[in-house]
Amino acid sequence: MKNKLKTLYTQYDSQLKKGGLLFLAFVIVKSLVFFAPLAISYLLSNVEEYGRFEYSLNLGQTFISIFSMGLGSSLAYFTLKKNAHHLAPAFHLHFFIISILLLLVTVCFPGLRGNLVFGGFILGASLSQQIFNSSVLKLADKNIQSVVADSMLYFLMAAYAAVIYFKFIRFDLADWHTIVLIHLVLSNLAGIRKIAGFRNVSLQEFKSIYSYGLLTVVGGFCLFALSNNTRLLIEHYTSFSEVGIYSYYFRIGTWVIVLYRVIGIMMFKKYFVSEHRKIDTFFSALIGGLFFMNLFGYLVLWKVQEYYPGLLKPTYSQHIRIYLLVLFQISFWIGIALFESIINRELFIKQMIVIMVPCLLLLVGTLQLMDKYDTLTLKSIIAVNSAFILAGNLGQIFILKRKVYFYKKTLATQLLIAFFFAVYLLLFQ
Repeated sequence: MKNKLKTLYTQYDSQLKKGGLLFLAFVIVKSLVFFAPLAISYLLSNVEEYGRFEYSLNLGQTFISIFSMGLGSSLAYFTLKKNAHHLAPAFHLHFFIISILLLLVTVCFPGLRGNLVFGGFILGASLSQQIFNSSVLKLADKNIQSVVADSMLYFLMAAYAAVIYFKFIRFDLADWHTIVLIHLVLSNLAGIRKIAGFRNVSLQEFKSIYSYGLLTVVGGFCLFALSNNTRLLIEHYTSFSEVGIYSYYFRIGTWVIVLYRVIGIMMFKKYFVSEHRKIDTFFSALIGGLFFMNLFGYLVLWKVQEYYPGLLKPTYSQHIRIYLLVLFQISFWIGIALFESIINRELFIKQMIVIMVPCLLLLVGTLQLMDKYDTLTLKSIIAVNSAFILAGNLGQIFILKRKVYFYKKTLATQLLIAFFFAVYLLLFQ
């Protein structure tokens, strides 16, 4: 027995060390993702200003699929399944052109820097590129580097917050958008060698890349519009101040997303090659585990809320229950995000669009109806959005059940969380 354990330790020692280093790097780097937006909220003078900052960031996240054209998934598909590594320069050329175009527009119309929509374009381009860069590094098994690449915007945000904290400058949304644009352009110029050889990619191959990516764009946009648009909906129906309140508690709840992302990086290849039965077990355990970890975080926050300094300290007693709603929303969001990889792997993007579009239309229709009868509040917007994110996730599971495999363990986990969600809404809303 002792020899067997020693053999197992020797066999997995390097993997354990590698995983430990990755986890440590991820915790350090992703702490910025967790703390940088909260640091901005602490430094701003009012909730509305923070709401505008978060609104711009949410717009950028919504535009990710449009700017990325699904190239992250395309890269994985063409390299892992088609072994077409010579296509890499075409992917890098795409992001180089976008950065130059945004720079030219900004130089010609500098007043756009403070515009929320144009700022969303800049942030969307930056986020899409960092996600693509992270995918490139993950495919090369450079997981620690991919963690850094995946969080570059938040490094900039943390540095910007530090400069504001030491009173070198004051917060200005136009300046923030400009900093992100400069970084985007410089990073593309620094990697200009990567586009060398794009002339060897045929027109037909370009068409294949974008044809695969086009469906991913539509599917990704529908997915983002359904699951990542809460701040946009809140601003439309209420105000930037309410956006700030929601964003604050959402940021606190994202600590479990930090764990989800590190696991996602470690498992990225396995999502494309592992058996569905094993993935089902893994997804079920991951979603359930992260839900209860976030529930524990809620209980801790309830106890320490009065000691935490910040912009929203005076409103804790009024808004603390929003965090519980966000807890459910994050669990449903993790579910829908996990299955996006499986949908892409099996090329069921068209089927996913058929599910997501009705969910999105019903979401908007429900909110419009509630607004007509003056029943919309910050809590009700979060609750309705969360319910339709869950519906989209259940739709993904239904597609896979019909075509490939029934993810019954994951379904049972999500339905159990949905039961708790329904009980909470009935008892406390």
